Amino acid sequence: RPFVFRNYRKINKLYDVNYKYTAILNLKKFSNFEKWLQSIRKLRLREYKRNKKNYKITDLKNLDEFFELHDHTYLKNKVTLNKLQKKVRNKIIQYFKKKCFFKKILNNNNETTSILFFIIHENKSYYLFGANKVNDKSGLSTTLMIEYIKLAFQKNLEQIDFCGANSFYRGDYKLSFASDLNGYFEVSN
Repeated sequence: RPFVFRNYRKINKLYDVNYKYTAILNLKKFSNFEKWLQSIRKLRLREYKRNKKNYKITDLKNLDEFFELHDHTYLKNKVTLNKLQKKVRNKIIQYFKKKCFFKKILNNNNETTSILFFIIHENKSYYLFGANKVNDKSGLSTTLMIEYIKLAFQKNLEQIDFCGANSFYRGDYKLSFASDLNGYFEVSN
């Protein structure tokens, strides 16, 4: 409100104020992982069960593998990260390397097909990056996401912020994990 007030009756606004959304999963609403699993969208549960049998989940040790797959994910969507965006991404990963969940999922040929990166701060967790080699409809991200949420229950975390639900499909996907839509203001000048 103070930022909006500062713009009042000004031709050139001092601040841009945008209303944004994020999906937050409150883990305390569920007594355990199994109860949460029963509450998610049935499609996510089917993807998880199907992929858990056919793929292997392991730690990601080689960051170059992530950078390559992350860049590939953007290129598939006809988006290229500029040097500054890549530098910021790399700094974030280097900084949080010890306080994160950085997993990959492998297919039967031992090829990495999907990677997720969550950071943990105190009793909360934040989804920062994801990357997929194949079509997103495969549900591989879902499998990693559910494995992470299982770990979050084990670590007694209180909530997971999926960090953004501002497009229809991305928002719907993140809400399918029994999360709630929360609004916030983004202020810039």
